[in-house]
This record gives sequence, C-alpha cells and structure tokens, in this order.
Amino acid sequence: MLVNLCHRDMHVLDDEGEVAGVIPAHPSAPWFEFEEETMESSVVDGAVIQVFQESVSNMEVLPEQETGTFYIVPRRVALAAWERGDLCYPCDVERNGDNKIIGCHRFKLA
Repeated sequence: MLVNLCHRDMHVLDDEGEVAGVIPAHPSAPWFEFEEETMESSVVDGAVIQVFQESVSNMEVLPEQETGTFYIVPRRVALAAWERGDLCYPCDVERNGDNKIIGCHRFKLA
C-alpha cells in the first residue's frame, strides 16, 4: 500500500504520459524541517565552494513503519532517512511546457 505524506496529490502516469491514477495528499501531511551543516569550504579559482550535509530535524513526525506500507515523502526526506526502508519519492517525472511536474511513472526507495 502507498500512503502519500506529501502536501499535494501524486498523479501517476501510464506509458503514454496520461494520468492513470491519483494518490491523494494525506489530510494531515507532516511538515519537515531541514538543517544544513557545512562540512568543508574550499577556494577554487577564487570562488568559495562548500560541501554540506543536510538533515531532517523533525523525523519524529513520520508514522511508525508498517509491514506492506510505503510512504511517499519528498526526496530530501527519503534520502535523509534511507535506513527506514519504507520511504519513497516520485521518480521518472514528466513536466508540461511550463516545466511544472504533471506526474510520475513510479516511486523510488531511498
């Protein structure tokens, strides 16, 4: 089962790029907060280049893991909590002429 923890509906597309189904947004989708920590700063040709790590500061808002259930979350959240194994994000997205995402073909585990 897929549970959408994002703030907007997920449109799933078929092979022709048409909407095949919609996974509705969760009525009480959690809001995630992100923090950045600079790990390294280097100067390259006069420009300061940073290497940073991003973490989600409020992971406790995620529901408990449940066998057979996968939670759709923003990619940044899934990657930050990759060890859970039940968080996925939209993959193989398609965009319209205004470069806005219209849907995805599948979901990827982090």
